Amino acid sequence: MNEGIKNFIKSNRICVVSVLRPDGSIHAATVHYSSNEDATEFYVATSRKSRKAESLLSGESVKASMVIGFREEEMITYQMDGNISAITDEVQLAPVKEIHYAMHPFAKKFEGDPETVFLIFKPEWWRYSAFKEKPPVFIES
Repeated sequence: MNEGIKNFIKSNRICVVSVLRPDGSIHAATVHYSSNEDATEFYVATSRKSRKAESLLSGESVKASMVIGFREEEMITYQMDGNISAITDEVQLAPVKEIHYAMHPFAKKFEGDPETVFLIFKPEWWRYSAFKEKPPVFIES
């Protein structure tokens, strides 16, 4: 992935995540996200009672999509399809919390709350679109 795309991902803080629910319907929500350095994993903290978490509490992975980029002034989006799951392993969770709370310090107040669960989204496909470039730029995996 090129540095421009990584910088776009790192410079944003909010995305829309859509998750397949147990009944086959889809739930979409605007959330704060963080990612690992190479943007191959994205993290979301949410309530265990949320609709986006209900399919994931059993430890299974489900299909999901994420979109970063909402500003008409910028006209850049980063769309992804992949799988999302809850992080249940404390060893795996420790560095995720460090990354997430560094990007979203206000969220640290929920650390230790038994209702908080971290989700990990792993894209299998992505597309970066910069519509204001001349000509427009489209890069996908």
